[in-house]
Amino acid sequence: MFSWINYMFMGVFIIEAILKLTCMGFTYFNDSWNIFDFTLIIISLASMTMNLMNINSSIGNKASLLRIFRLGRLLRLIHRAKNLRTIFDTFLITLPSLANIGLLLGLVIFIYMILGIEVYSYTRISLQGSTDLT
Repeated sequence: MFSWINYMFMGVFIIEAILKLTCMGFTYFNDSWNIFDFTLIIISLASMTMNLMNINSSIGNKASLLRIFRLGRLLRLIHRAKNLRTIFDTFLITLPSLANIGLLLGLVIFIYMILGIEVYSYTRISLQGSTDLT
């Protein structure tokens, strides 16, 4: 079911790109969002072709990398929806402070890890489940 829905959306995106290319000509490639859409379509077509030809087993993880680019379709919504664009811009503005908070959290976890090693380094677990100090 998921693959059929994926094929359906891929068809809609291909039809949209063909219609835009016919109407706009090569000025279609002047807008960066159109270039992004066209690149996503080409990558999705390559991924779907590899799925249909069962090439994924010989390539391995590289095929799953192509599937990740399909998530880029969601970024197309940001371009069209004003409220979603506002939320995305806010997220981009707060991203550096989130990195600082993440680093601080990593430092706290590291300190607790060192304390745990120091406190419990001489503890040995016996086969009965009780702990013995050596």
